[in-house]
Amino acid sequence: MNTHLNFLLHLFIVSATLLLSASAETYTVGDIDGWNSNSNYTDWARGKTFHVGDNLVFNYEGGHHSVIQVNATAYDKCLKEPNLGESRNGNDTVALTKVGRIWYICGMSDHCEFGQKFSIEVLP
Repeated sequence: MNTHLNFLLHLFIVSATLLLSASAETYTVGDIDGWNSNSNYTDWARGKTFHVGDNLVFNYEGGHHSVIQVNATAYDKCLKEPNLGESRNGNDTVALTKVGRIWYICGMSDHCEFGQKFSIEVLP
């Protein structure tokens, strides 16, 4: 009997893990326009539901833009510091690993001031 329960528990855990990983979404920030200074990312994020396990893909020309994760104050003021991570590669994937609000800006020139930024709420 105990072996049967262990088997069922193991089967449940494997099934739940597969279900969670299968339900993860990958979002390309800005869709076909990518991450650039000519898009409204607040509009892009509106209506989307983001969950832990999802991924954000930032497509842009390296050296012309960057992706910086910041806090709320830095986001509001378009400050590069303090930051929680920065990338300038041009094809960056960010895994959403925790519940809560996260903020992203472009750190190049005045791109953030002209709207190259957005925030999202990540749900369980």
